[in-house]
Amino acid sequence: MKLPPGSTVSATEGIEVWETPEKNYWTSFGTLREQLPVGEQFEGLTWCDDDVRPPNFVQWTWGDAAEMIVVAVNKDGQIQIIRGPDTTGFGCY
Repeated sequence: MKLPPGSTVSATEGIEVWETPEKNYWTSFGTLREQLPVGEQFEGLTWCDDDVRPPNFVQWTWGDAAEMIVVAVNKDGQIQIIRGPDTTGFGCY
């Protein structure tokens, strides 16, 4: 995924948190939505679900209990990318 120029990341195992220079939900949402295969397979994982609550939150999910990718945007335009097994029980099975 290509993020807005000037975006910075902090990462821990399996989680990336991106701060965008615009700090704007709609800018981050639009940037990601253009690039992500919402409703389709992503990096070999089956489409799972979306949770869209503009202008405060959006989350797209691919995968199952064994392996998931979750991409989320919060109201401040912060982007979170989570990869790994579903430890929360929110995945699709």
